[in-house]
Amino acid sequence: MILHQNILTFLEGVPRHRQYRIHFENLVGDPHGSIRKLCEFLHVDFEPAMLEPQNNRRERMTDGVHPDSRMIGDMKFHQHRGIASEVAETWRKAYPADFLAEETWQVATALGYEETVAQASKLKEFEI
Repeated sequence: MILHQNILTFLEGVPRHRQYRIHFENLVGDPHGSIRKLCEFLHVDFEPAMLEPQNNRRERMTDGVHPDSRMIGDMKFHQHRGIASEVAETWRKAYPADFLAEETWQVATALGYEETVAQASKLKEFEI
């Protein structure tokens, strides 16, 4: 959560028209559409290889900036063979709405998850 808070703090200094957000669920659910829209925003050509980051083992962007840097993100990245759209909603099964702390919901709201936050609020209304 701290990583996401740091990103949001950083983005406060970046004009909104220069920001582009992709929700993970949308990216893995519709990788082609999501990457095409990102390319349009960035004014770069879409390349089909963008949808296959796991293919070129020698040129993967998983190393850190420095030789001693650790990778941030999916530590099992090297084991993946493609984009698995079914993982988009697994977090909802692992972490029911009433399980997450209020601070987490605040970050989720700031990241554009209003619908999810609204669903959690409805669930909390029924708590005894």
